[in-house]
Amino acid sequence: MSEKNVLKTYNDFFLSEKLDSSDINVVLLSNFDAESHTANDFDKSFKGKAKNFYPININKAKVKNLKDDSVEITDGEIKANVNSNDTVIITRRGVIKNTRTKNVVEELERNGFFIFNSLNSIMNCECKWSTYKKLKDAGLPTPRTVLLDSDDDIKTAVEEVGGKFPLIIKTLSGSHGIGVSVVDSLESLKSVLQTIWKLKPGSEIIIQEKIDADSDLRVHVLTKKFNHPVSEEDPSNSILLGYMRRNKIDNDFRTNHSLGGTVEKTKVSDEQTELCIKAAKAMGCNWCGVDIIEDTKTGKNYILEVNSSPGTTGLKKATGIDVLGKVANFVLDKDNWISEKHTIGFRELVEIPGIGDIVGKFDTGNGSSASTLHADEFEIDGDFVNWKLGKKKFKNKIIGYTETEIGEKTHKRPIINLNLKFLNKVYHDAMIALEDRSSKSTKLLINRNLMESMGLKVSPSKVFLLTNKPKQYSAASAKGKRYGGIFFK
Repeated sequence: MSEKNVLKTYNDFFLSEKLDSSDINVVLLSNFDAESHTANDFDKSFKGKAKNFYPININKAKVKNLKDDSVEITDGEIKANVNSNDTVIITRRGVIKNTRTKNVVEELERNGFFIFNSLNSIMNCECKWSTYKKLKDAGLPTPRTVLLDSDDDIKTAVEEVGGKFPLIIKTLSGSHGIGVSVVDSLESLKSVLQTIWKLKPGSEIIIQEKIDADSDLRVHVLTKKFNHPVSEEDPSNSILLGYMRRNKIDNDFRTNHSLGGTVEKTKVSDEQTELCIKAAKAMGCNWCGVDIIEDTKTGKNYILEVNSSPGTTGLKKATGIDVLGKVANFVLDKDNWISEKHTIGFRELVEIPGIGDIVGKFDTGNGSSASTLHADEFEIDGDFVNWKLGKKKFKNKIIGYTETEIGEKTHKRPIINLNLKFLNKVYHDAMIALEDRSSKSTKLLINRNLMESMGLKVSPSKVFLLTNKPKQYSAASAKGKRYGGIFFK
């Protein structure tokens, strides 16, 4: 995809560069580290556009609910009295520093504010193992990766990532290339890991195969409305804001601009564009930086990481693209805000086209990578799965697997894409894992990620708030019945 095409897509994405945003407030929640040029440059992007811009230090932030449905957000120096109708909240990775900072964002989410990015998406990106799992479950190409917390399985771990050196080791969190190292031998790997575990016993470390390349790509992706699945009314809801090539630092394997790596203007292929957009959606990010690398030997592309708080200094230097200006235009257009969430019961009726209506359980505690649907049986056939539900037979492409430990056994279940219809809206390509749920009271389990992307919040004590309860259904009678709660069409 050429630079010209990306800019055309960007112009089509927004109604106008000149928005009437004089009544919109912007609250930025960040720790404003000295290294964070992007957070400190936000005020320039909103100057003269937003009604008010409030840079709030998340480390000192407090939220207080007021009587007129507004809230007070303050860090002791700056005070913002705002409400969800006229204010957007922009979050940076500092919001997940500790429980208190997370609670600030959670309180604002409960008050119905448009949060850009959501707390959940930032947490997904912060943990490199969670990132790897979500990308893998979404069927995206990633370097082979293993998680370790002791030296008992080092040799096995090396074999699982290909058995060849050099290898990459990473701490679970970190930014600007910090916490990432390369090791050239099994002896070096053991020595480094033993040192880490001596200093901090039980630390979880990622071991990853090293992809041969002298550079990688940093691609900024912006996703409009709900992150995943895509709403039928707005099927093309992601664009690239900009991208650059990051070259390897002299006498180093890393490419980070913040560490001295050089950056340059480049192009991205259609395949790379599609991979980056899918990665952003898999992580649930409205705006993120996707790092993609192309193997110099095979030409295969791999997603390395997804950054929910990407820097913009290097990109502007390399391309001249004002990413923050585009972000400002996006969040100041209310048409781009995620609408107030519908409150639903924890059981509601959901339609799966081609099957029928199914009572679904909306499980807020389910943070797995995919929702789950009952299948009478399924058989893996290469990249596809043949499965059966009642008298209906299906064949779908497998996009990943879930792994669930039951006793001492680990069960792998195929993940496929299915369309769902709920409250007269069709959602495409929801990630659904197939399993035998005949013993359960509900044969469709909706996970937290899917609920968030559909704009739903759940009342844990009520059922069938927005859909009609089938007359012949009860949770007690459906439990143990193979098709209890399924109404075929």
